[in-house]
Amino acid sequence: MESKMTEMRSLLQLDSDEVRKIGILGPSGIGKTTIARSLFNPHSQDFQLSVFIDNIKRNYAILMTTVIRVLVEKSLISIEE
Repeated sequence: MESKMTEMRSLLQLDSDEVRKIGILGPSGIGKTTIARSLFNPHSQDFQLSVFIDNIKRNYAILMTTVIRVLVEKSLISIEE
């Protein structure tokens, strides 16, 4: 698995300032979340804001509320009435 992680890291070009995103597709149970977490965990602290989203269909409303709250707390956005 480490060889695949090395390949993924090079594809992400983590030393670049460009925005990058990847999709990991496949049937359930093959380890997509495991692969995503193994990339996310060691690199998330390198960014001003990072969010790991799994099972987005089930958690969308909670996710959006949390993302907005974090953005406001970090003063990255403001909400005016």
